[in-house]
Amino acid sequence: MKAGRLAATLLLLLWCTVRSSAEDVYLGLRRSGLQPILVGLPRFAGAAGDDAASRALREVLIADLEFSVLVEPVSDPSRRRRSRYSDAVDNLRRLLGGAGAEPEPAPVAPDSATWVHRSALLRATIPFAVVWEHAGVGIALSASIDAHASGEAAASSLRYELNFVEGGEPLAAGTRPLDTENARDLAHEIADAVVLAAAGEPGIARSRIAYARPESGRVRRIVVADYDGGRALAIGRDDDEALMPAFFPGDRRLACIRYGAGGPDLIAYTLPPAPAGESILSARPGLESTPAVAPDGSKIAFTLSKGGNSDLYVVAARGGTPRRLTSAPGIDTSPSWSPTGGQLVFTSDRSGSPSLYVMGDTGLAQRNLLLQRGYLDAAAWSPRGDRIAYVARENGRFHVFSVDPLGGMPHRLTDRGNNESPCWSPDGLHLIFSSDRSG
Repeated sequence: MKAGRLAATLLLLLWCTVRSSAEDVYLGLRRSGLQPILVGLPRFAGAAGDDAASRALREVLIADLEFSVLVEPVSDPSRRRRSRYSDAVDNLRRLLGGAGAEPEPAPVAPDSATWVHRSALLRATIPFAVVWEHAGVGIALSASIDAHASGEAAASSLRYELNFVEGGEPLAAGTRPLDTENARDLAHEIADAVVLAAAGEPGIARSRIAYARPESGRVRRIVVADYDGGRALAIGRDDDEALMPAFFPGDRRLACIRYGAGGPDLIAYTLPPAPAGESILSARPGLESTPAVAPDGSKIAFTLSKGGNSDLYVVAARGGTPRRLTSAPGIDTSPSWSPTGGQLVFTSDRSGSPSLYVMGDTGLAQRNLLLQRGYLDAAAWSPRGDRIAYVARENGRFHVFSVDPLGGMPHRLTDRGNNESPCWSPDGLHLIFSSDRSG
């Protein structure tokens, strides 16, 4: 049911996962305005505050916070730093009725002597709190990096605090060893801690993405990378083609379809840093495809084509005998779970052209989701539950749309090229998809 094989250009690099709760609750982000929380990010203090590891950490940390949408890092309060997403945020704010004006810089006024309830680290990095407050920055991430000897090799120690600029108990804090090898991991960890403490939402910086990449010849291999594309690592066998990756919860195991000597099989890989391993989950006669792992990781929905019909099945995460969910004439494929695992959305051409349907996790109560005409495919249910992303053909091109699962008008999210395979970030605020827009 795919719209054709496109050269995959990864945009908004995020992996697809969902979080589980007790019942289907749709948490829509329908606010009257969009206003990211400003977080001060002054220069790092300490003797090693400008070495290679510190610079790498700061670069990744700023990119993580900017991409979060929920937080905007500010390095200089007198000339508020514009992130690569600031124009888009300002446009959205204007559309939603919010103000987009920048604060005027304030004169520097020494005040460190009056802030007796500030920590030593906060004093060392933000001596003039009034300047930051005038710029609208009420929270600051302070850090100190000091070199010390560790055995025969030089190492650094990072200490950080997230505080209100005026002082008080830290909102988040920690001390970690720092070197060039772990700078990226540490930046992701701190970014997630800042987003959670400042915005009350889990961060996505430590999440990963998986995709199929062409290797030598025509073989494609599964590649796992950081959400921003860093540290890409091919997994699995060198000579078998693998497609359609789907993470298990916890980001340590991955299901995919492998085309080996025995035909397409549904398998699971164990991911680094755990020891490499694989297990066959289903190797039934026929063509297996489009695996989707349930939010609790207990089972996998997938397509099995045999006897001239393609239907949806579900199998336990440890493998076993699949259970059939659909039996309508035609092709049923591309399942995606609701956040609680109680429902699935999928593609079916039972009524003519491919369209989107919803059913319970037992296969009951199947219904057409959209009245939109045309070719519809590749639905992905947001982990917040409030949107379903999908692909539709419009004017000869394939675009990504989203719609409320309870009904309403679809919204087109892409505007150029052919676009496929949308997948949500863990926070439901970003999408990854493939596109041929760059050629």
